[in-house]
Amino acid sequence: MKTIIKILLSIFIPVLLYVQVYAQVKKVDPDCMRIGEVYRVTVINGWVTEGKLLRIDSASIEIRSEHKIFSIPKSQITEAEVIFKETGLLDNKLHDSFFIRDRAIEEKIYLSVGAGAGIPSLWTYNTFNTGINFQFNVMKIMSHTHAIRGDFQYTLNTANNDHSDRIAGGHLNSYGIRINFLLGNFKKRSIVKGYAILGGGVNILQRSDSKYSYPEYDPVTMSYTGRKYTYTQKYKSDSFMNLDCGGGLNYKISDRVKLYGEAQYTFPLVFLGRGGGGFSPYFFLFGAPSLRVGAQVEL
Repeated sequence: MKTIIKILLSIFIPVLLYVQVYAQVKKVDPDCMRIGEVYRVTVINGWVTEGKLLRIDSASIEIRSEHKIFSIPKSQITEAEVIFKETGLLDNKLHDSFFIRDRAIEEKIYLSVGAGAGIPSLWTYNTFNTGINFQFNVMKIMSHTHAIRGDFQYTLNTANNDHSDRIAGGHLNSYGIRINFLLGNFKKRSIVKGYAILGGGVNILQRSDSKYSYPEYDPVTMSYTGRKYTYTQKYKSDSFMNLDCGGGLNYKISDRVKLYGEAQYTFPLVFLGRGGGGFSPYFFLFGAPSLRVGAQVEL
């Protein structure tokens, strides 16, 4: 019986809170809006803002949001909702700070796909060639100044076997899972937005098998027989905790689609598994820069 009561309470309490919070939200006709009340207004292109109604006439309304005063033609309004009715609190700055939000800030979730160049670790630059980097991430805009995103990245660097036609393979595959924090401009009205990147996660390095082939030599005849021998070198994978830093630019194509370009530098903090150890300042030299461009779509 106690279990049933707990289940009912766990369902009832969130529903009650939801009703209390949104009980005052009511759709209204733009001609019936009242000065002094707080509204959520949606216009034809999907843009949404919330604020206090300052002025209304036959053609337009004037809304004061947290950041700006907007004049909106009534013909452009597709929906208006009352959020808070007129009270003595409406002129209180603390009340405005908590309850009037400018929807020019994107509190949205975005999917991004990008590709570019993955430069091998500076320490092993002569071992591997510059390769290709792929990125997939999910980003949540938290406010007009910061966001958080989860990244998955894959980089392929081919082995530098140019000096020998007897070696094949040995390419480096890098898989990264990271949580990054972004600090910058995420206002919806901005066409170009810049941001800094700081975060970290786990990287797994897997090198493919290297195959060495050489011709058989007969010391009796002092000539090659025409047969070849092949030797395969296998490598074990390595993993490490890493730190990411970098920056990017975001260009708005539409309210839902954006293009971006980024530069990141990833270096290990702590190596895991076999041969693992503590942090060393020299790990910074093992970093792998990457440059990429991509597209971002709002969910």
